[in-house]
Amino acid sequence: MVTQWNTLVPSNERVVVETSPPLVASIVAALRWSRTHDERDALRVLDSPLSGLDKLDGGALLAQRERRPLLDALAQAADPLPHEAKLAARRLAQTLASLMNSASDTPLSVALTMLRTTLELDQRLDDDDLAMLDLVATTVNQTDDLDAVIAGASRILIIPRNQEPPRMLTAHAPQTPERVEAFSGKFSASALAAYIECARKWYYRYRCKVVEDPGSSASFYGSAFHLALERFHTEIPRISEHSVDALKRKLDDTLGDAFASFRTSFQTPIEFESQLRRARRTAPQYLAWMRERALKRPFTVVGIERVVDLELDGQRFIGFIDRLDRDDASGNLTVVDYKTGSIAQSAAEYRRGIAEGREFQLPFYYWAVASTGERVERLALIPLKDPALDVKPIELEIVPVATPPSRSAHNSGTISIDELHRARARMVELARHLTSEPITEFPPTSDPEACAYCAYRDACRERPAKTDVRFGR
Repeated sequence: MVTQWNTLVPSNERVVVETSPPLVASIVAALRWSRTHDERDALRVLDSPLSGLDKLDGGALLAQRERRPLLDALAQAADPLPHEAKLAARRLAQTLASLMNSASDTPLSVALTMLRTTLELDQRLDDDDLAMLDLVATTVNQTDDLDAVIAGASRILIIPRNQEPPRMLTAHAPQTPERVEAFSGKFSASALAAYIECARKWYYRYRCKVVEDPGSSASFYGSAFHLALERFHTEIPRISEHSVDALKRKLDDTLGDAFASFRTSFQTPIEFESQLRRARRTAPQYLAWMRERALKRPFTVVGIERVVDLELDGQRFIGFIDRLDRDDASGNLTVVDYKTGSIAQSAAEYRRGIAEGREFQLPFYYWAVASTGERVERLALIPLKDPALDVKPIELEIVPVATPPSRSAHNSGTISIDELHRARARMVELARHLTSEPITEFPPTSDPEACAYCAYRDACRERPAKTDVRFGR
C-alpha cells in the first residue's frame, strides 16, 4: 500500500488510487487557497465532494457569487436553498475564511487538519476517500513545500470506484454523436437570454462548463458596485431624509469597502484603483438622480437583492431583484435593476427587445413580484457604466393598453400587461424546449459581435468571422 506520494512515487511513474475523481484536485486546491487566496481555488472546493453540496445547490450559490464575494455568498446562503445546503454552505464559508485568515507560514499539515475538522470529513467521506485523505496527510507531514505536494498529486492516477485499471488503448470505431439530455435545473432570465443570443454559448456555460470564466475587470466592477448599493440602501432606505453631503460620504465609504472585498479579483492594483475611481466618479450622478426623484415623488426602498424563485406553468425560474421602491403616495412598486454594462439607449428600444423575445429580466421580475399580490407600476434600468454621463434610467410604466411602439429616443415609455404576458409565455416556451427532450444540436450565433467578449470563443470552431475577415479568406 502506498503511504506517501512525494518520496515513494518516482517522477516518471504513477500510482493508481481508487477514490472519487475530483477529490485529489479539491484537496490540493484547498491547500493552495490557504497560501494564495486565489478565488478560483475556492470555487474548485465548492464544486467538489469536500463542500457537501450537490451540483444544483452549488450552482445557486455561484449565481449569488456574481453579485457578491464568494465567502459572503456562502456565509449568507438564503432561500431557496434547503436547510441542509445552507448549513453546508456556511460550514464551507467558515472553513475557507479560517484558511484565508491563517498566517502565511502556517504549515500545510495544520491547514489540512483545519480543513478535515471544520468540514467534518471523517464523518462524511467513505473509507476509500478517507484513505486518500490519509495519504495526503502523510505527505504534508513530511514536506511543507506546496509545489512538491502539487507535483506529487499530478502523479496520482485516479480510478473511479468499481472500474478496472486502465489498459493500453486500441483502435475503436468512430463514436456516434449522442444527444444532450434535457436540462433539469432552474432557469434565470440571463440563461434564457444567453440561449437566444447563442445556443452554443448556452451549451458551453450551462451544460458543459468546459471553460472556466475567470471574470473580467468590467464584471468585477459591476459586482462591487452592486454590493455597495446593496449595503448603502439597506442602511438608507429613504434618500429624502438625509443631506446631500451625508449621502455622498456614506456612498463613498461604502464603495471603498465593497471594492476592497473584490481587491484580489482584479488582476493588478492599477486595475483595482482605476475601477474604484470610475465608480466614485459615477456615484455623484447616481445620487443626483436619486435625490431629484425622491423630491418629486418620495419613495422608500423596501427590497434589496431579493431572491425570487417562481414556477410559471410548470417551469422553475430563479433570479435576484436589485431593488424594489415603494411610492409613498400610491403604495405601488418600481422594480429597479442596476446596469454596469451596455443597455438599450431608449425605453422604446428596450420595449422592442421584450417584444422580440430577447429581453426577459424585468418581465420575469414583474411576474415574480406580482405573484405576491403587490402592484408593480414601473420597471427601471439604471445605467452605471459611464461616469461622464448623467444617470438617466430607462423606465417603462405598466399600463392596461400601451401606446404604439415608436422610434423615439426618450428614456421613459409604457408597456402593456399583454406584452408582459407574451414575454412570460416566451420564457415558458424556451424553458420547455430545453427541458422536454434531449437536444441534438446547439448552433453558434451568426452575429460575430456576440463573440467579442465570450469566454468560450476559443472552444468554438464554428464561431462566425467578422465581415472584414470573412471576405478576406
